[in-house]
Parts: sequence; C-alpha cells; structure tokens
Amino acid sequence: IDLCGAGLEDVAFHVDMTQGRAGYASEAELNALREQYIERTRGLPLSVFFNTTVYPGNLHEMPALTQFFIRHAGDVRLASFQSGSDTGRGVDRTRAAIDAAALMKAIRAGAGADLNFNAASAGHAECNGYAYGLVIDGHMHDFLNDPAFVREVMHASAHLPMDRADTRRLFATAAAFLARNPRLLGRIAARFAILAWRARRSLWRARGRVQKLSFFVHNFMDASALERERCEACSFMVMTPQGPLSMCVHNAKRDDYLLVPAPVMRENKLRFFNPATGALEDQMPENISVVLNRKNARGRAKADAVTEAAPERQAA
Repeated sequence: IDLCGAGLEDVAFHVDMTQGRAGYASEAELNALREQYIERTRGLPLSVFFNTTVYPGNLHEMPALTQFFIRHAGDVRLASFQSGSDTGRGVDRTRAAIDAAALMKAIRAGAGADLNFNAASAGHAECNGYAYGLVIDGHMHDFLNDPAFVREVMHASAHLPMDRADTRRLFATAAAFLARNPRLLGRIAARFAILAWRARRSLWRARGRVQKLSFFVHNFMDASALERERCEACSFMVMTPQGPLSMCVHNAKRDDYLLVPAPVMRENKLRFFNPATGALEDQMPENISVVLNRKNARGRAKADAVTEAAPERQAA
C-alpha cells in the first residue's frame, strides 16, 4: 500500500500477477483481493487508486480488469497501468516489452469507449497517457474527446490553486473561475448537455447518478535503453541526495543511489548508516556490497542466488 498526497488523502493499492501472491492464478482471481481493499476503505475520506503492472502474461486480461474498475467507479478514483520493462528487478525478462499503444487499446476495449489518452497528460508524450471518463449506468463516456478544448481550459486555469483535500474550496475556486469566463462556462455546459442527450437512457436508469473514473498509463523504459529526452522530461521521479531523478534512471542505476552510506547524528556524534548491513558505523564505509542469498534476494537476483548456490549444495 502506498500513501500519497497530503496526509491520508490518497491511498494506492498495487495488485497484479507480477507479485506472485499465493493462491491466485489470474488477474480475475485477484479481483477478490481488490474488492477486499475497496471494502476496507469504504466510508473513509480517501481517494482510492489501483496500480497494475502489465506484461505479456496478463495483457489479455486488461479489458476485463478495466470493466472491473468501471463497476467500482464509485469507490475507485483512478486505475493506473504500468507497462512492464526490464529494470533488472524481475524474475522473467519476457515480462518486459509491452507496447503502450497495445495497453491503451486493451483499456479502450474494456471501457467500450474510444478514450483519448493524449488530451491531458504530464511529462513526455511517450511515457504517459491520461484518460478521464464519466460512468453512467455502467457505461463509460470519454470526457476528453476534444483535445483542443481541453488544452484551452487547462491553459486558462493553470494559475488556479486546486486543493483536492478541501472539496468545498475546490468547487468554490472552479465556480469563481467559470463565472469570470462565461465563454468557457457555456462551452462546458454545452458539452454536458450533448453528453446528457446521448446518454439519456442510461441517465434515466441510473436516476441521474454520474460517476467519474480516470485511467493512467505509464510506459517505463528498459534499463539498457534509456532515452535522454524522456528522462529529462520525466514526471515520475524519485528524490535522491542530489535532487529529483527519473524513476527509469533510478531503476537502471539504483545501486549508485541505494548503496550509499548515510550520515546520522546519534548522541551528538556523527555516525554512518550502512545500507547493506543496517548497522551504524563510526567510520564511513569505503566499500558497500550486498551478498545475495535465498533469504535476502528478491526477483531475478533471488533466482541467480539460488542457481549459484546449487553447485555448493551438490558438492556438500
């Protein structure tokens, strides 16, 4: 579970087949676990996100998983999909090489709508895609199907302080902005009117209830195929002692950032935390290395450690 944003406003659950959870043979079976998480957050002032890593072994399940999120649109705010890449942490290299376009196509198939992932996004265009839809009676309707208008609204409202933690202030800010921009207000109202007419039967069955759901796609790069332009435009960053760094770069060179001694003050004395041993040392460690075994290794490193240990066990 990842807690994001200010306080406990957002809660993100990462659930997918790459985690190797015992007792689950498919993403469809994992829906039971997702429903448990949704139930635990029901009634709490939280925005619920779900993260899913997509690889060749589960890509075919993405349309059905998209439908699952649509059915729970009242409880789930955003469904985020990360296309698999070879960052060096996985067990099976075949889990990489997912094309973002194929992933978006699978999401559209499940949504039953031609969702536009390019109208509003952040970072590099080849890294991120964002789609926003309205769910009416279980049917998804794309609300960003006019990219030019979306860009116009975003440009005009870029200066607004949008505090999602305070719903009343958020709506007050939006209302004041629209009151000062009657032209945009009229165009937004017209879009809602067109949507309401097209979905009139669904609106009737849903008794006017409209829910919203966002989809986000992040396309990671392989550690051996980083592109400078995409790294420099990254919007998915990790904080390091040297400042924010692209997640893809961090994945590719993580030992350079993780296996670094950290100075710590203890009882008015400067000591150094050794990330490999977890111990505080009086002198800065000169060389930090990790000895892998079956207990401390993870992912592909665990498989390598087990393979390397096999001849020793045979000799014994």
